[in-house]
Amino acid sequence: EKIFREDQGARTTATWVMIVITDGESNDVDVTFPDAIAAAKKKNILRYAIGVGDAFSTQRATEELNIIASKPSVDFVLKVNNFAALENINEKLKEKIFAIEGTGNSSGKSSFHLEMAQAGFSAIFEEDAIVLGAVGANDWSGALVKVQDGQEEVIQDSTLKDMAESYLGYSIVKARLGSQSFSVVGAPRYKHRGQVVIFGPGSNRTKWEVKQRIEGDQIGSYFGVELSSVDLDGDGETDFLLIGAPLYHKSGIGGRVSFCPLSAQGNFSCTGTLRGVEGNGLGRFGSAIAALRDLNGDGLGDVAIGAPLEDEHRGSVYIYHGQARGISPRYSQAS
Repeated sequence: EKIFREDQGARTTATWVMIVITDGESNDVDVTFPDAIAAAKKKNILRYAIGVGDAFSTQRATEELNIIASKPSVDFVLKVNNFAALENINEKLKEKIFAIEGTGNSSGKSSFHLEMAQAGFSAIFEEDAIVLGAVGANDWSGALVKVQDGQEEVIQDSTLKDMAESYLGYSIVKARLGSQSFSVVGAPRYKHRGQVVIFGPGSNRTKWEVKQRIEGDQIGSYFGVELSSVDLDGDGETDFLLIGAPLYHKSGIGGRVSFCPLSAQGNFSCTGTLRGVEGNGLGRFGSAIAALRDLNGDGLGDVAIGAPLEDEHRGSVYIYHGQARGISPRYSQAS
């Protein structure tokens, strides 16, 4: 009654959990179990009962654990031989509490759907909605959370069964082609090589579906950790996509950026790469990418790419100028 109170810091929107650890039958004559359990139920407190020692081999002692714990007892009653053995159930109990805190799932069985989602890790604005990257959703497979008119819709790449720990939603940008709008989403740990997933409206124009996937080709490169959608001529449509892979490594090259034009049919095709100065094998070129306005007065937009660990960890920023067919393969400035 004293600790589960809002004026003592307990949030009313949270699920309250109580863990009772006992090494024997109760000898409290002032408060009976029915009184205590009634008070806990009134506040919707979920109760775990952990019995420690030989005392709980008897039916009466076991009944006390069942009375203390929430139902069903199989999910909320645990027994160990001694206090040292509590360490053995630590992970099991932690997983149950994760499930309860994240989803309100009183069964205590963890699904890890949105418990560790980290929604908002990345974000874009749609015309009438906000789309958030949720890298920790679904056992860190990742997902998107679309928030519109106070309602949330979880969007995920459900067509693949091997997305575990892909971190989908680590990065997200919007791409446009005519009346079509796409969400381009990075999953830098997909199969350890990385992947970029392009989502668009489905056949009914409401539900999103996967339109295309672009996969990285080097293990550990973190392909898709950074994205930039570039409108070269300022007409409101995406001309090409830049995909960062800052941990790419080859012959003194530390990081690269893939150049992927958008076709008239709405598909990206990666036709080239950009790299920093050779000899910076740990430079992490492509950790940051930004589309810029026209810097050199030729009427075409330009691009800045960051390499934060180049120049003995002082970092470098590269400027690439736009050109008629996309972007110059050579940088115009590095500082």
